[in-house]
Amino acid sequence: KPELCIFGTGRRLQRPSKALDADMKAMGIPYDIMDTVNALATFNVLNEEGRNVVGAFLPLDPIEVQQTFSSLSRPEKSQHQGPSNLNLSSLTRPEKSQSG
Repeated sequence: KPELCIFGTGRRLQRPSKALDADMKAMGIPYDIMDTVNALATFNVLNEEGRNVVGAFLPLDPIEVQQTFSSLSRPEKSQHQGPSNLNLSSLTRPEKSQSG
């Protein structure tokens, strides 16, 4: 179980929902919510210290999820530049070890 869960809420701090608060308390996981820039910095410091920390970080600016997923499946037709144009067909899975 993690010592702390850090949530980054994008460019601005957003208050957690009551449901999130109840769920985290029910699991016994302490959490902190902050803007994503500060959340990432805090996560990295705690991780460097060897702490058992997990995080979920929203992007600073909204993205069009449907458009991003579409460009991943058909990169040659996409008008986007950058990471959303990844060609996943070149990725391979590591082979499973025969020993064991």
